[in-house]
Amino acid sequence: MLQVIHELCSLAFTQYNVQKIEIYVAADNFASNKVAKNSGFHLETTQRESILLFGEFHDENIWSLLQNEWNGN
Repeated sequence: MLQVIHELCSLAFTQYNVQKIEIYVAADNFASNKVAKNSGFHLETTQRESILLFGEFHDENIWSLLQNEWNGN
């Protein structure tokens, strides 16, 4: 999954000159939050009970990475 995130960031930042990429993840999805963090994204905020999953509301983390923070490696 880290390789996929890296390739998407590379495409967005180099080919499309995107300034900011955001990842929205259910706060209790520990694996996806770890991928965002390990990919260099920064936790912007946690929105309380903002996403409906399986009939229940869950908190949602928003992770972001700016073009000037991306190292391209």
